[in-house]
Amino acid sequence: AGLVASDSSCQFDATIQHDDTNPDADAALADVLAAIDALPWSVVAILPGAETGVLLADRLSDSHSSGDTRKNPIGLSQARRNKYVMGETIRKAGVRAVKQKIASTWEEASAFLKGWNPDPFKVIVKPNQSAGSDDVFLCGSLEEVKRGFDKINGAINGLGVVNEGVLLQEFLEGKEYVVDSVSVEGVHKTVAIWEYDKRAANGAKFVYYGMRLYESETGEREEALVDYMHKVLDALEIRNGPSHGEVMWTKNGPCLVEVGSRPHGGEGTFVQLVEQPIGYSQLSVMIDAHENRHKFFNLPRRPERLKAHAMEVCLVNSHEGHLVGLANEKLTSLASFQDVEWKVKVGEHIPITIDFITSPAAVMLMHHDREVVERDQEIIHSTEGLMDVKRIAVNHL
Repeated sequence: AGLVASDSSCQFDATIQHDDTNPDADAALADVLAAIDALPWSVVAILPGAETGVLLADRLSDSHSSGDTRKNPIGLSQARRNKYVMGETIRKAGVRAVKQKIASTWEEASAFLKGWNPDPFKVIVKPNQSAGSDDVFLCGSLEEVKRGFDKINGAINGLGVVNEGVLLQEFLEGKEYVVDSVSVEGVHKTVAIWEYDKRAANGAKFVYYGMRLYESETGEREEALVDYMHKVLDALEIRNGPSHGEVMWTKNGPCLVEVGSRPHGGEGTFVQLVEQPIGYSQLSVMIDAHENRHKFFNLPRRPERLKAHAMEVCLVNSHEGHLVGLANEKLTSLASFQDVEWKVKVGEHIPITIDFITSPAAVMLMHHDREVVERDQEIIHSTEGLMDVKRIAVNHL
């Protein structure tokens, strides 16, 4: 899948493989549960590491024999993974939700749009179960919606899942935020708030240019975002474990884009960007929720004033080709530079950046002065020669 690095390497104390190719899903689940019970430790949590693990983690937690295993009610498992069901579930609970329709045929999609007749015509078309702005289109006409629908329906998305149907939604105009939280027995602690920097580039509408730790002068917007997100978590019965919520701040206040019942992603680069400014991370709080519960319950409802400012800057490549050279010294010389994670190695193919998946690198910035961080991210996006790309010739005949 596009969101999983091909050279990822991790070491674990034990590895248990779930056989998702087994036609007997119950037997496959029983095999994993038996392997878990055979471990020489007491298992207190079964948590998903990514979107593709949400449903399995819910089933394993629900079926695990240990009474010490915290879990989320299995009845709303689909609502925590399926974006359409998610939206309808929070709407039913009285929480602001986006206007939407899941369509498996163009006839369904067309009928929905004709009955809705959005004015102005701005419609989001996207997969129902993907991530990272993978195949997310902002369409200004029925013809554009049809092109997006045909591209998505039945295709394999960035998570390696076949798109069964296409999600059509109203376009939410405003600024997009991330609200990361950890929950224990229905008590929610927001551990970080981020502001997305998404721009139009390379023919795509939602290209990731970065995300910054968010802090306003008064804290009012943070309070409203946290209030709203905690209502979403309650509606979806995310009572235990991490969550990664994306919320649009519109002229009418916050509205959910989607929430993952799992940790913040991005190869875990967020950890080094929050520990100094905030004093803890979603990962450390997830551990404290089981090992040091008093620390969890003593945390503030949301982070207090930041001790430093941080931003993850996503590089944007405009020419398809092969990466033949890097100019790391142009990054390491920046005053706020912390680290860089290259997703593409010299000699490898480098695609045009159209979403998070196709961004070639992430640069981590941190400094006590917000203006230094903002200046450095502008330098990164305006600097020529960070990547030496040998272009692929395109024959337009």
